[in-house]
Amino acid sequence: MPEDYLAVTPEAVVVVDNGHSFHRGMHVGWAWAEDRRGCFLDFLSEHRMAGMSAQRFYADGTSEHLETPASMHQVTGDAAKDAEIERHFFERNRASYEWLRARGLLPPETEPRGVVGFEVILGAYSSLLSMAATGSVLLVS
Repeated sequence: MPEDYLAVTPEAVVVVDNGHSFHRGMHVGWAWAEDRRGCFLDFLSEHRMAGMSAQRFYADGTSEHLETPASMHQVTGDAAKDAEIERHFFERNRASYEWLRARGLLPPETEPRGVVGFEVILGAYSSLLSMAATGSVLLVS
C-alpha cells in the first residue's frame, strides 16, 4: 500500500472511539464497543472500485463478518421472480446502510464517502492487545 494512503495510524484508531478517514476515493470507518464477549472494534472499508467490506474484531483474537450492502443481484428472466428478487435486494441494502450509519461506520448520507486498508486496523488491533498485555490500557467499559 502506498505510504500516502496510511492517513490513519493504528495509534489514532486506538484513541479515537469512532472515526472516519477519506483518501483518494477510499473510506475507512471504525467504532469501538463492548458486548457480552468483551471489547471489540468494528471496521468498514469501501472504495467505488473494490466495494465495501466490514468486520468485527474481538480482543480474544476472533473476528466475524458484518453485513454490508450488496452491489448486484441475480436476474432470472422471469419478470415476477425478478421483481421479488429486486424488492428483497433493495430492502436488504436499505437495512444494511441504516445499521452501518447507526453504528457509526458510515457518515450521514449528506457527507461524501470515499478507504485506507485492513493493515491500519490490524495494526491498531495489535497495538491495543499489546497495550492491554502490558497494562498500559484497561479493556473495560
